[in-house]
Amino acid sequence: MKKFIPLILIIILNSCSSKYSYDEPKPQIGWEDFEKSINYPENYNRAGVDCLANVVIRIDSAGKLKNIEIDLSNKYSLFEDSIKAAIQRTKWQPAKRNGKSVDASLHLSIWFRIESDHYIIINGDENK
Repeated sequence: MKKFIPLILIIILNSCSSKYSYDEPKPQIGWEDFEKSINYPENYNRAGVDCLANVVIRIDSAGKLKNIEIDLSNKYSLFEDSIKAAIQRTKWQPAKRNGKSVDASLHLSIWFRIESDHYIIINGDENK
């Protein structure tokens, strides 16, 4: 069986001008461990089914998950279930603007791809 790790690209919805400091919401366990927490549905893994999911997560100023929206590139709902489960299990650090916690949305693109050699993309950085 080939190795699977989801590839995640993070796009920050709340952008600020350079005179403000801004830290996006992030998982308390870190992005690498968050990626590992997303399970590839076993039936789809065996069948070699790939999927791209565009995800919007809303985190409030207390770090509580408020909403998840998922748009899949195919009709296989188990991908959506896997993503929701990983997001809901994760404790989140809220976004901060000028040192103050604020509500924020986080856009993620999650690729479910089966490859023997894989790389992970987060904010445009490639990590082998």
